[in-house]
Amino acid sequence: MTSTVDTLDSLTRSGQISESDLAKLIKKGKRKGVLTTDEVVELLKDVELSSGLLESVNKRLEAEGIRLDEVIDDEPFFLPTPPPRRTKGAPKADAGGADPTRRYLREIGRVDLLTGPQEVKLAERIEAGLESEHVLADLAASEKLSELEPIERARLRRSQRDGEKAREELTQANLRLVVSIAKRYVGRGLLLLDLIQEGNL
Repeated sequence: MTSTVDTLDSLTRSGQISESDLAKLIKKGKRKGVLTTDEVVELLKDVELSSGLLESVNKRLEAEGIRLDEVIDDEPFFLPTPPPRRTKGAPKADAGGADPTRRYLREIGRVDLLTGPQEVKLAERIEAGLESEHVLADLAASEKLSELEPIERARLRRSQRDGEKAREELTQANLRLVVSIAKRYVGRGLLLLDLIQEGNL
């Protein structure tokens, strides 16, 4: 936990914020000339947000000639998809000699299955993220987002991003479940890869 007197520099010195992550963010900001609130909140994901910390971040960005963009970004969420179906006459293996389907199954098999309590926790994070997203969307629609305190805006954005991350974790952990269910319907007019694709969607 951090106090209101914590600054960006003190947090990097204490190791609570990675110096390499900060350097990458500043480099990115210098290249674009601007950083989004999402990008800054992602850097501060593991520390308690405070007005003093946010002020320190803003001063550091200004000193580097970087503008902070308060616009809310809606990043698309992409589900992992199985390899495309092999067309007639196409080779079974890729250049590396591995069957794409087997490689896909091995890849999703690396993700541990969730326990009941883990699923509940992820669901709670997803719900909290959606609530924060709705609050931000309502404020943006009513043009009152700029009236919100920076600290509260940052907290809402972090909650929203955490919910998105939880949704991705939940999805990744259930891809094997999709495959196991899809196998039950093989031989009913659709290929296994088509069934998996539909299940993922």
